[in-house]
Amino acid sequence: MLISKLASPCYAAAAFAAVFAVVTAASEGVFRLLGDKPSADLKGLYAPFGTGSYRLAENVDTDATWAAGYWSVSTDALGLRCDKGRTLTTQPQTRLDVLLLGDSQGFGHGVSFEDSLAGSAALLGLESGRRIANASVGGHGSGNQVEIARWLQEERQIRADHLVYLCTPNAVQYPGSYVKSVVGRDGKLYSRELDGLQAWRAALESGAKQRTVVYGRLRDAVRNLNIGAQPVEDANPMLALYADGSVGENADAPTVGFANELKSLAERLGGRAHLVYVPLTVEFDFAGIAAEAAQSGQQVEPDAAAKKLERAAQEAGIGFFNLKPTLKQAVMDGLNLRLKGDFHYSREVSKRAGQALWTYLSAQL
Repeated sequence: MLISKLASPCYAAAAFAAVFAVVTAASEGVFRLLGDKPSADLKGLYAPFGTGSYRLAENVDTDATWAAGYWSVSTDALGLRCDKGRTLTTQPQTRLDVLLLGDSQGFGHGVSFEDSLAGSAALLGLESGRRIANASVGGHGSGNQVEIARWLQEERQIRADHLVYLCTPNAVQYPGSYVKSVVGRDGKLYSRELDGLQAWRAALESGAKQRTVVYGRLRDAVRNLNIGAQPVEDANPMLALYADGSVGENADAPTVGFANELKSLAERLGGRAHLVYVPLTVEFDFAGIAAEAAQSGQQVEPDAAAKKLERAAQEAGIGFFNLKPTLKQAVMDGLNLRLKGDFHYSREVSKRAGQALWTYLSAQL
């Protein structure tokens, strides 16, 4: 009787596992017949750099299939993001018309090169015979990006007539910040060194992502629920980014210092510096952030970072351009500002912002 009681749960578990395996295998076959492919999940994209930091690796072709769809990333011989056909590559000792710096929005997180803010601007520039290169890297602070620009200038002898920093509120509020991350053997980023069980689990998950379509479909189904991407629920970390910039003596001093540092760096590259304000999509759904601030007695405003950046550019005597009016028009035109399950710009909005950026740059050139 005892054996019978113990055997029943075991048989049920075995039956469930068998059915799950059959359904998973059948689903995998159906998805592949429909044209789905496993996601490389940006394998091989990063290389160690600086003091515990990272940059894009050279001559990479990788891709990912996320909740918002498929996107690819290619880099040139300097580790700068470029088009897949590599018509916009940069070689050592090149003089550029424009060198772009920035974080994930400047890099074009979630979209392919031709659909990204920087990529679409670069392609428009190419039509006019102008060379625009993009050194932006997702997750970088301005300290990381200045380090990249100095390396390009000192080690690769790159020159640029215009140095443009694509500034999200993170760069405005935390000028000089330096982000560190561990680059794994797979060329992906990790928060710390993995060993033992952690390394085994990471390898298992990475293998599932890169070898099966089902894993990606299940992951994207969760992301499509917008878990972790709701402005009201995620408001608290945003408060500092939109603190009233007029409050406090010398509140602009760090940002002005950053603007002057960029000006000096541009002069070493042989050109002029510009700050371009790149708004976050939460600025157009600000109610959650405002409500969170009210509860803690803080003062916030959606244009605080843009105003601070503009004041810093004026103080340093460098160029300034604000992309926020472009996004406001996109909202009025009914476009979805962000990617599905993600705060970054949608393909349509990225390309529109890239066109606006090129309009500004072409006037400077």
